[in-house]
Amino acid sequence: MRGFVNAGRRNVAGLSFPALISETEVENLGSFFVKGHPMMRMLFVLLIAVFPTCVVAADGPPKGKWTIASGVRFSEGGGVAEVEKGNPFIGKTIRFSAHAVEGPAPFGCNDAAYIWSDVPAEGFFQGFAENAEKAATNARLVQLPDPARTLGVTCDKGIFDYHLRDENTMLIMLDLVVYTFERPK
Repeated sequence: MRGFVNAGRRNVAGLSFPALISETEVENLGSFFVKGHPMMRMLFVLLIAVFPTCVVAADGPPKGKWTIASGVRFSEGGGVAEVEKGNPFIGKTIRFSAHAVEGPAPFGCNDAAYIWSDVPAEGFFQGFAENAEKAATNARLVQLPDPARTLGVTCDKGIFDYHLRDENTMLIMLDLVVYTFERPK
């Protein structure tokens, strides 16, 4: 057995999920479960039915409406400063759907594809910080965990990384402003 490897994606019953083992290994496991004890057959059916669904849910867009609550800029002195009054994004909302992000440009876009990943501080805001120490400082200033669960959105307007502070708060940098999106609890 070659062990666990990222073998691309698999489609089972029309659902797509990451494949950690090859098709041959899946067939060998299937053979073990199907030819074995009746309880093993039931366990195999449950694994195949439930596992892809759980993974697909994590691959999709976040649910609900998100409001742009605030924005800050990193200052030269190493702190953060609130954005100026009248910022056009504050108070606006976005909503992620299966193939689009509804909201003000440039956040709103079509042909959206989503991918979740865990991004270390050095990768926050698409690698904005010039070194690891500065990246860690920036993460502390905006209260992001290191690493942070990150939603990568690729769409007709560009590539966006939304970093989750928690399940109801995410941050994104646009034009050197870090915007905080909040979802009602």
